[in-house]
Amino acid sequence: MAIYYGKISIIKKDDAQRSGAYMLVNISGEHLNQDIEDYLGRMYNFWIDSPMVDEIRLTVGSALSKQEEEPIEMTVKGRNKLTYLPQQLTVSSKGIFYCLDRSLQYIEKEIEQTLNSVHSKIYDDIVKNGICLTGSGASLRGLAERFEAKTNIHCYVS
Repeated sequence: MAIYYGKISIIKKDDAQRSGAYMLVNISGEHLNQDIEDYLGRMYNFWIDSPMVDEIRLTVGSALSKQEEEPIEMTVKGRNKLTYLPQQLTVSSKGIFYCLDRSLQYIEKEIEQTLNSVHSKIYDDIVKNGICLTGSGASLRGLAERFEAKTNIHCYVS
């Protein structure tokens, strides 16, 4: 099973032909970036450009809420949406986790529905071979671990 942000498809490993199970998921790495941008704008009246949002997702973004770990923090430069003046803001992995969580829950639901719709032989192959995460969103820290905990199937990033 391969999860590329934008679609979930089940692919035979030997000849890369798609099986009958295919589902479009309307969330991509860009959607995760939009979640971050919306969160910063809503909570702090803060605007940043796309490269900075990518950097936040890659540096402090996380798919896991680990209470026992010290949150990772990052200072970002942007602009206040009310005054239009330059501003710096410190964002933490904890805040970024919460703004991404709803989108990640949606993806989990779509994975579950896809797994429930496949033939038992294909499901056995998925359990044996694992779930491959691809695309820009796959680099989100802890994503494979989160999906693995949800599905009880080995997940890895391609």
